[in-house]
Formats: sequence, structure tokens, C-alpha cells
Amino acid sequence: MFNSEVPTIPGPMCPAVALKVPDEELDLAQTLCNGQTFRWRECRPGQWFGLIENRPVWVTHHAGLLQVYGLPEPPSVVRVREYFDLATPMADILATFPAADPAMQAAVQAYAGMRLLHQDPWEMLMSFVLASNKRIPHIQQCIERLCARYGEPIPTGEDGATVYGWPSASTLAGATEADLRACALGYRAPYISALARMVESGAIDLVLPYSMRYEEAQRYLQQIPGIGPKVADCVLLFAYGHQEAFPIDVWIDRVLRRFYTGGKPVPAKEKAAFVRARFGPYAGYAQQYLFHWARCCSKDWG
Repeated sequence: MFNSEVPTIPGPMCPAVALKVPDEELDLAQTLCNGQTFRWRECRPGQWFGLIENRPVWVTHHAGLLQVYGLPEPPSVVRVREYFDLATPMADILATFPAADPAMQAAVQAYAGMRLLHQDPWEMLMSFVLASNKRIPHIQQCIERLCARYGEPIPTGEDGATVYGWPSASTLAGATEADLRACALGYRAPYISALARMVESGAIDLVLPYSMRYEEAQRYLQQIPGIGPKVADCVLLFAYGHQEAFPIDVWIDRVLRRFYTGGKPVPAKEKAAFVRARFGPYAGYAQQYLFHWARCCSKDWG
């Protein structure tokens, strides 16, 4: 993302948004570092830098006050509430999880205040096509190489600090597969190329999944080469807000086998039906808590 160190808040800048958000309602570190987003960085303790809609943004949350710097003022309050999914109290979300579920309750206690973000669909499609079979640091490296080569430079107001925005579909549609492979995309290069061409041509309309039912939206996204049920669910959950989406990857599969299926393998369709029935209307939240818990704590399970 950067051509120098992570930029800190420019000295004279005032927050565009200051919202009262109780500490139990939002934990920035758990929210921005749990595998649902890949371009946020902590520039100082408690101060986070990232991009929202290709605008450089700094965020702090201390003593019940969420402050956001860098967004334009008129739409900023609404966008911040939406981005951090602040409309629903955390207690209401957690109350829908099964109480007699040791794994779920352990995950919630370990990562209290973790929220799902409402991010840009194009960014999420690129991110999770690139994320296939990669660890988070490698995903971040691929994204930064792609953005540095094809994204527009964005000044941050700090001397020498430039970030690179997400490349547009039209820009990537014009790139050759060889050029994309030079960004260390490997076998994902043709998938990124196909995705860009489909979005640029209008073959895929990124607005439509907002109004579709979950199952319809999942089928719609799976028309894109390289996108199966897991990637489609990631995009539907982290961009479109479809809470029925429950991405099942190797970490979630470990959780299910250890705590829910007695170690037995279960067909994919049965797993999908089970998790949605068990975790209810906020199954997507349950998934992210369990995923983050498994990724960080499974070594302690014995």
C-alpha cells in the first residue's frame, strides 16, 4: 500500500466523524485484523490507517469515542455507521447464538467487540479471488503488488507518504495475464483477468446482489471463473451484508469436526445447512468469531 512507513494522522486534520460507541460495541484491532479485510494497518498504538472507497482514512476508538479522519463530511456519519455495522447492538447479535455451545461462547469471550465490515464489492471480489489457498500475509502482499502496479497513487498529506488505491476493473481488464502473474498472482492471474473483464463489460452487475436473496446471489457470483461457494460467501458476507453467508474454509472445517460433528467428515451441503440452522440470523457473525478463534487459538485445543 505504501511507498514509505504507514502514514499517521496529519497534524492539522480534524476528525470528520466523532461518534459515541461504547468500548464493548467495537474493538478495532479484532475487527480490522481477523481476515475479512487486508489493507488496514496500525500506524500508532490504537490508530489505524486504511482506505474506504479509495480515500485515505485514519480511525481511533478510545474511551467510548470513535473518531474517523479523512472522509468528506456530508455522507461520512452514515458511511461510518454502515462500514462498521454499528446499527445493531452487539448484545442483540450475540443473543442469537446458542448459549449451550462451548466453542461459540469461547470465541465470543476471546474476541469481544469484533464486528463485520460492509466493504466495497469490487474490492472484496478481488481480495478473495486472490485469497484462495493463501495465508493472510501472502494475500496482503499480492494485493499490495497489484495496487502498486495498477492503482492510482493517493497522497495522504504526510511528506513522502503515498498509498495506492484499488485498481479499477477497466484497468485490470486491459492487463495481460503475464503482467498479472508478475504481481505474484500465480494461477489466480487468469481469474482476476476474467473477473475484471466481466465487470467492465457489464456481464456481472455488482449492484444486483444487494437486492437478491442469498441463494440467488450466491449462484450469481459463482458464474465468475475462480469463484466457488466459499469465495462467494466471503463476498456476500463482507460486502453485501448477507448474514446467511457462512464461508467454510479449512479453519471452520476444523472447528466443525472437533466441536460439532464428532470428527466425522460431512458433505458440503449438509455442513452449510447445519451451520445456518444452528447459528441463526447472524450466522455470518458466528462464522467470523469461530474462524478468528480457530486461526488464533487452535494450537491450545490439545
